[in-house]
Amino acid sequence: MFGAFGQKFITGVVTLTSMLFSSYKGNFAEFDGIVVQQDRNEIQISASLENAFENDFEEFFRCGKPINIWFLIQIRNGHEIIDEMYYAHRVKYDPLLHYYTVFIQETEDLITLDTHNEVIKAIRGIHCTWEIPPGYSRGDEFNVEVRGFLTKLRLESTGEEFDLMNLWHHRRPMVHRKFMWGYPNED
Repeated sequence: MFGAFGQKFITGVVTLTSMLFSSYKGNFAEFDGIVVQQDRNEIQISASLENAFENDFEEFFRCGKPINIWFLIQIRNGHEIIDEMYYAHRVKYDPLLHYYTVFIQETEDLITLDTHNEVIKAIRGIHCTWEIPPGYSRGDEFNVEVRGFLTKLRLESTGEEFDLMNLWHHRRPMVHRKFMWGYPNED
């Protein structure tokens, strides 16, 4: 019982201190490009965030609350959105045991990491597969768009919410790429 109370207390103090007394530099998060590879009826999509988690994030990750980094992948054919996929990369720090637990939703990987740099490497990239639905044929053009975003963090100690998008200057990084099904990608 004391362990649970102690962890909540530590989490509350760390969270409140970080939120109230930090001067935020923020990050200008962006994607370093997008890779779209075709394999029969499947498309592999990969993109990585750059400059997203360097400033201020270590303090927020260490608050002990789960923090989600979201990726939205939209597939369009012309102006029609034919598919949307949301994936979260969840980071939770254990302030008593001093390690991070990271969950990568698209691969269902759950990993334990020791350092902030290891966390950044684990969460910055999105890698997923999309299956082309029936009704489309060779030569159809698609546009793949990947966006990153953060949500609000609820502070248990005050009941307030902090919008983590403040740390990205309220800018959602985005990257897109067109490809024609059945034809090699032009780089």
